Amino acid sequence: MATPGRRWFATGQGRSGLVASMAAMRLMHLGRDAHVLGGATAPSMRTDDGLIVISGSGETPTTLHFARGARDLGARPLAVIAQPDSTLGTLADAVLPVPSAHTTQFGGSLFEQGTLLLFDAVVMALAADTEGA
Repeated sequence: MATPGRRWFATGQGRSGLVASMAAMRLMHLGRDAHVLGGATAPSMRTDDGLIVISGSGETPTTLHFARGARDLGARPLAVIAQPDSTLGTLADAVLPVPSAHTTQFGGSLFEQGTLLLFDAVVMALAADTEGA
């Protein structure tokens, strides 16, 4: 369950960034204070905010920069990655692995598809928890 007052930010590059945007929108639809990191209307991140960081490799330079910046501010990075032993995996407060190796899909699309389905399941669980409260 979300910490009262905690704001959530989401980020990723390329297709992972698109999934991050969808995750932030779904959280917003549940009434959470959620934003896409760097979005035109996003507030500045602060201590105890959560940052959902999506990266298949866990090594994307821009994504690592954002995760390090969040930690420096006292925010809590959550890495959603295919490679838990990556640099991003070591930076994050929590790691949610999305196994997607050995796919024949174009451009490694299985990671983004799996991540999107994972967030849909999380949102459904949060929605059910909210309705039961």
